[in-house]
Amino acid sequence: MALSQLLQASQSHEINFSSTDGTQSTYQDNDSKYNTSTKTLATEKAKDKSGFKLGLQMDFGENSLYQKTFFPPAQGGELSNSSMNKSFFAFGGGITLGYQHYFDKEALGVKQAFGIDFNAFIGGGIPLQEDFTLWEFGRVSSLTLQNEFIPIRASFDLNFLWDFFEKGSHTIGLDLGVGYSMGYYINTKSSKNILSNGQPHPEGEGIKVGNQIINSFYPQIGLHYYYGRNQFSIKYRFGLSYGSGVETNDFFIFGKFHTSITDTNHLSINYSYRF
Repeated sequence: MALSQLLQASQSHEINFSSTDGTQSTYQDNDSKYNTSTKTLATEKAKDKSGFKLGLQMDFGENSLYQKTFFPPAQGGELSNSSMNKSFFAFGGGITLGYQHYFDKEALGVKQAFGIDFNAFIGGGIPLQEDFTLWEFGRVSSLTLQNEFIPIRASFDLNFLWDFFEKGSHTIGLDLGVGYSMGYYINTKSSKNILSNGQPHPEGEGIKVGNQIINSFYPQIGLHYYYGRNQFSIKYRFGLSYGSGVETNDFFIFGKFHTSITDTNHLSINYSYRF
């Protein structure tokens, strides 16, 4: 066999041998074909980004608490009212469970560029405390309400995924979606403090303010980064929440208190592992 033929055969992993009696035999490198096929399957599996995922999430945002009091004026007639609104820093966290599916659609050099995902979240947050002075006469008479709520939250969201960069095990993409969140705020402490002529009034005992449910529908936008099966994301939610609030009757002032909580915009940071 000529040297050039031998080199050409070695590149194709196939070599022909001739015996002294003129019989030819062929040797084929099956291991090379097997290794090539195995690498191809491994590459395809690495690019398959669909699957279930389990993770942890932290939320940063703002809550607003609105307190309105209806009480009789000094000279009778219709009930007058006093109201105040306060904003509070909100921090919480919890567990997420979801599923994502990518389509075999290539864009900008990314083989699986587009997908969708669904996520469910359950968790809690730091207590929400408020202290409202709703009525004050000089410094000798006043009416102050105090409340404390502990939030428990659950949410569901659906997102469109667009991966615009992919190199090796690294992937970067955009999230765009909508969601629904429910916040259940448990009242753990409520009190009414009345100061009359500089002295605590005996009727200034504690009152019980009911628990509240807040519903939120929101759009959200964010970025995600994958390193293999490890997934990180940061999303911003534009909160659109509503809740009816709760009313509490107070027989000392022959009036009532109205308390309502609003759940506003949130920034969430998430880590998930894809199975």
